[in-house]
This record gives sequence, structure tokens and C-alpha cells, in this order.
Amino acid sequence: MRRTIWTALVLTLASFALAAVSPGGVKLGSVYGGKLDYEEGAQGRDWTVAPEDVWNLESFSYKLKGKLELELGASVVVFGKHEDDKGRKSVVWAAVIPREDAEHGRIVSSNAGHGNHVQNIFLRFHPGLVAKLFPAKTVLGQGDPLMAVWGKRIYAHKINSHWQSENMPVVPWKQSLVFDIETVEGVRRCYMLDTKKKTAEYVGGFANRTIPDPPSSSVDSNRAFELFDGAWSAFDSEYAMFGVKPNVDWNALRELYRPIAASARTNYEVGGVIGMLLAHLEDLHISVTAGGEWLQVYNRMRPHNSNWNEVKSQVEDLKDSGLGIAWGQAPSNIGYINIWNLSSGGLSDAFDDALEGLGRTRGLILDLRFNGGGDEALGRRIAGRFADKEFVYSISRYREGGGHDELGPELPRKLEPRGPWRYEAPVVVLIGQRTMSSAESLALMLAGCPEVTTMGDRTAGSSGNPRSLELGEEIVIRLPRWLDLDPDGNPIDAVGVAPMKPVEASSKKGGDPVFSAALALAKKTKSKLPGKR
Repeated sequence: MRRTIWTALVLTLASFALAAVSPGGVKLGSVYGGKLDYEEGAQGRDWTVAPEDVWNLESFSYKLKGKLELELGASVVVFGKHEDDKGRKSVVWAAVIPREDAEHGRIVSSNAGHGNHVQNIFLRFHPGLVAKLFPAKTVLGQGDPLMAVWGKRIYAHKINSHWQSENMPVVPWKQSLVFDIETVEGVRRCYMLDTKKKTAEYVGGFANRTIPDPPSSSVDSNRAFELFDGAWSAFDSEYAMFGVKPNVDWNALRELYRPIAASARTNYEVGGVIGMLLAHLEDLHISVTAGGEWLQVYNRMRPHNSNWNEVKSQVEDLKDSGLGIAWGQAPSNIGYINIWNLSSGGLSDAFDDALEGLGRTRGLILDLRFNGGGDEALGRRIAGRFADKEFVYSISRYREGGGHDELGPELPRKLEPRGPWRYEAPVVVLIGQRTMSSAESLALMLAGCPEVTTMGDRTAGSSGNPRSLELGEEIVIRLPRWLDLDPDGNPIDAVGVAPMKPVEASSKKGGDPVFSAALALAKKTKSKLPGKR
């Protein structure tokens, strides 16, 4: 952001009363006392930001003698935290924003950036260092919760630079620190520190990759209330999954976030507060945009259980139609089809061509591990080539009535066979946590077909049939509308679709264990030749 935006933020902060001030300050090591540590090959960590994760600082400073020094006056810090299954919280990223004139924050560096003034800092560090970096004597109490919106925006623009996996934070080494600084001078200054070696490497490639101003317009408190209430009320009356989220007190969340929204002065800030509200639903299908920019709402780590390079090395004459389908011949006359998505035009015809080309194979591997969903109708056309009769693969329920638990009747979704012929040899369907939305429905369709075995990891557990809702002031939210159930009536939200044959695929191992297991199963399964008959 340029200086004009941050000047507005400084004014907001200057008017916010300090909370929970005590003579000894706040011991953040006690608040965030989780036990996260660096792990070789670890996946990124889930995180959240709540109003209580914003803190007022009397000052912020850091010094690696002769290499990098920072001295800021009164500031605010926003923490992104990971919470484990025991409720212990660990800081996985931080954003520090000065509360006073930028002149109070100056970079002293033996590398580039000497004399530049700090506009904001994105910090990556080991969670065990939170008390050292933010000593209790400097932590005055909780800060303006509206600043969480800006902290999350800083994260969104900078997380892909260091210590991340799939744009989710990875815990650094204890001696590693990253100071990624926006300056008043309009240059981004990024330093990677090694406190053990006492080095500070300047990353010059980021210098011109600064955070742009948000696409925002002004709103008053009354309009902010209207926008927030519009979002809250729409979910209150239409969202069908409150019943599978027992820890969500929707009314209490309204009381918490509505006053924060009232303090917003731009549509971007209102959208950010709405995003913080909706994050409590932990629904991957919910999104918020303001002025066309996507805001951080909710995300969780969904590890890959696939290795495309390994697959390509084993599949001969791999063809990519460019229409969401890649296919070829795996060893031992086993066919392979990767269905990348369910949204490309011409996908159904391309799949028919692939299946025709593999009709003489003795078995088939269908790979859905890269598929994030799309049009469920396309999934039905694909799965219909393997079905021998009509059956129910999923059940939908929508809200019907004012209460959160008042749902309408069960609406079965059915799969019908589709010609011109059915593939009848054994089929292994590969799934994982990247298999999401309509691709999960496709997995359920295929699981109900004869000769099919699903293999890998559970699917994402996110199927919402969302609609787009324009609130006004260029704020648009995506509102999931149904409760999706498997054929036995079990919700798939958060738990996903389980494979018939689980296969662990650790990121610490090479190869593609899921593909290898599927190939082994397809080779040893007795089949009548060929698949097309």
C-alpha cells in the first residue's frame, strides 16, 4: 500500500483506546504457547486470525549487530495462529504496522535499504521466538480488531515468498528470520536472517513487487451495518450446514463482528470483516470479494498425494487434449486417464475419445487427485460410461424454514448408464484431499459402479452448490446452499469421501505411492479382456 492508505490506518489506530494495559505488559509466550516446531518436509499449517490476535505495541525493534536494525515507535501486530487439537496456539506469521509517523521506523542495514522508512513488516519466525521478538514490556494490550483485515492482506501478498507450502506457512528453523518490509519510499525490502551465522541476506528480486492499494471506496457506519447485516442474514436464512457445525454460535458471532464492521470506513474493510465472520464456518466454498479483489476467508492445508512427473514417466504416449483430460497407456496394458477438472468445454467428448482409445485395455486407472470440481452434470456423463444401472450416488438437502436445523426433504441425485458401450474391466479411481466439490460427487458416482475400486486419501469434504450474492458497494460473497450427503445419508462436509483402499503418500517419500499401488492392483486383478466388449 502507498503512504496515503497507511496514513488513514494510522488515524484509525490513533483513535483506538488501548485495552488490557498492565504495568508488566502482556506475556505473549503464554498466550501463544503451542509446541509447533520445524519438521523436514512438513506440510504448511492451517491458521486463523481472530479479533484477539491483534495487539498494541509500545514499540517494536530488532537488531542483528552490523547487519540489520529496526526501531519502530508505537505499532500494532497482527498474528496468524495455528491451533492444535489440544487448543494450544502457535504464531505462524506476523504483520507489524506502525501507529505513528513512519519516520519513527527506519531501516539500518549493511545491505540495500539503509535509511528507508518502515510502512509495514511481514515477519516469519519460529513460534518459540514470539516472546523474544515481542517482549512483555512492549505489549500494551489488545488492539483494534479491524487491523486484522490489513494484516491478512499483507499475508496474502507475501506468503508465497518464504517458508511456505501451497501458500500456507511452514515453520522455519529457529535461527531463521524473514523481515519483508514495505517502505514509505515505495520499495520492498526483504531480508533473510540467520541468527546462528549472524548473516542478513537481502533479496533484491522483491524490490519492485510491492503491495498495491486495495480497490476500495468510502462507506459510512450506517452503510457498513447494512452490508454486514445483509451477509449475516443471508447465511442465517439459507446456509444449510449449521447442523454439522455445532461449535458455531451464529448470533454470538454477529454480536462480536457487527461493531467491528461499524468502524470500517471502506468497502474493502467491510468485506474483510465479513470474511472474518464467515471464516468461522470453515467452509472452502465460501468466498468474499471487494472491488474485484479476493479476500482471505478460510483455507486449510489439503496435502497432495500425487506426483505428476512420476505418473508421466510411467504412462506411454501421454496425450493432453487441453480440455481437462490427459490419457495414455500404463504398463501391462493398463489404461490411464487424468480428469483435471469438470469445467472445460468439450470435456465429455474428450473423455469419450480417451475411453474409446483405451477400450482394448485390461484395466483402467482414473485419476481425480488434481480435480477441484466444476459442473456435476459433466461428472454424470463421465461416470455413466461405467454404470450398469441407475442408482442414487448423493442426496441434497436445502434450508426450509427459519431455524438452522429446518431442512427440506432429501433430494436424491441419480446416475444413469450412458452409451454407446460400458467399460467392463477393473477400474481404479484415485482420490485425495485435492479432490473437491463436484469431483467428490464424481468419486461417489464411480464408487457405485461395478468393477470400481477407489484408492488414496479422503476427498476434501467441501460441496456446497453455492450462489453468488451481490451485497452492494462491489462486495460479492459466495453462499453455499445445500447439505450434501452420501448415499447412506452421511454428510461429507469436512470428512470427505473415504477411499475403499487407503494408501499413505507422505511428502517425505519419492515416487507416487498411490499410482504405484493402483497399478499393482490393476495388474493382479483378474479381468475379462478387453474393457470394451
